[in-house]
Amino acid sequence: MSCYTRHLQGFMSKLGLEDSKNSRRILDVALRDVLGYSRKEGCPLVWEEVKRWLSDPQLEEELLRKVKDRLE
Repeated sequence: MSCYTRHLQGFMSKLGLEDSKNSRRILDVALRDVLGYSRKEGCPLVWEEVKRWLSDPQLEEELLRKVKDRLE
């Protein structure tokens, strides 16, 4: 499991996901897919990109939309 997903409780809530080990794994796969990272790439690299997206309200909305699409 990725180390950064523990910091995303608010984001998970916006997606309607409970904060569980399984949900964190699912979110990690979806975020990596949306952002173009493989499962082999380390979580610090992915976390830096996720933080960049979450720091901008417009990018955060776009990320939410894209992740929701992947989860459906």
